[in-house]
Amino acid sequence: MALPLLLFAAVTWQVTAGGPLAEGDERLAREMREDAPPTALAEFLADLGNVEVALPVLAAALAYAWVRGRHRGQSGNRGRRPPPAVSAAAAAMAAVPLLVAPLKELTGRPGPLGGTGYFPS
Repeated sequence: MALPLLLFAAVTWQVTAGGPLAEGDERLAREMREDAPPTALAEFLADLGNVEVALPVLAAALAYAWVRGRHRGQSGNRGRRPPPAVSAAAAAMAAVPLLVAPLKELTGRPGPLGGTGYFPS
């Protein structure tokens, strides 16, 4: 897990500090703005990256996975403990407000429809 995190940190640093990846990032952003989906769809997809929307959606997905895991008998105690995948997803969900939200504020990257707060999503 350290290697992907290190790679993510290096790419983020290069793009935000104007390193060699910044030009490609800006070109890709322009192309995405030109080829963006219809505004309503793009706004809906962008909203999924907001903490206020992401956490309830992820919580619903976790509940569904837990119920599905219990139904299939994948939980060792038959519903008392969540399946391991649900526990891992819950830990990842906890990282959203702790890591992603501050990174969005620090980077201030523009999104496909303009505005900031899109990176990392």
